[in-house]
Amino acid sequence: ITPAWDNSILTTSQIETVEAPFNWFPGALSENDNSSIKQNGILLPLLVKAVRDSKYLLVDGFKRFSCRATQTEISNHEKQTLEFSCIVLPDSLSMKEVAGIRLHTLAAAGTAFSGVHVCRMLKNLLLYGFEKDKIVLEVLPRLGLKPSVRLLRQLLDLQEMLEVQEQQFRQTDFLMSLGCEDLLPLLKFSQNDFATVVGLAEKMEVSGKKWRNLLQVLDEVCRLKQTSAVEVLKFPEILEIFRRSS
Repeated sequence: ITPAWDNSILTTSQIETVEAPFNWFPGALSENDNSSIKQNGILLPLLVKAVRDSKYLLVDGFKRFSCRATQTEISNHEKQTLEFSCIVLPDSLSMKEVAGIRLHTLAAAGTAFSGVHVCRMLKNLLLYGFEKDKIVLEVLPRLGLKPSVRLLRQLLDLQEMLEVQEQQFRQTDFLMSLGCEDLLPLLKFSQNDFATVVGLAEKMEVSGKKWRNLLQVLDEVCRLKQTSAVEVLKFPEILEIFRRSS
């Protein structure tokens, strides 16, 4: 028997958003959506999961919630008592079941998802108990990616690299703006080269096809010279190019 979903009015203080496991693609609403909420309120209910002691974990609607709960026109006390219309998932649902529901709330395929966020989400799905075949056939297409076992493996490898880098390399706006296609070429380089290579792209302000071509050329030079990207980028001729472009 499937547990019933309830409709409820909850206050800001009842909804938990800190380190929420289902905030897969954090960010802000568009200016139009932001203005609409300020004028008309939130028309689409939030999706939450009952957890404990009259507390609820936010599952979907993070941007809408943040838009309303961070209004500067009202006091902190008023913010805590703001009311939100919510669809409440029962506490009996497992994290895997809730994640499956969350997947169906994602925007249509074709949305430009951050590759960093995609990699993190895929790892979490595995931790929740999703089978790799299910992720390949059902999740990747929903993210606008081809259903490929090899691609899933590459994205999970990339997540491992990103986890190591998080401890020593700040995830900049540039890195977060890259899609999966732009992140995958980083697998050609070592952990030690990662920050230097990303920093190069930021310095030269390149992305998309130019970024991928740049990484291909850099990788070929590294192989030819049998050295690291860090060392290649110290070559006098390379430094001269940077000097001219600055």
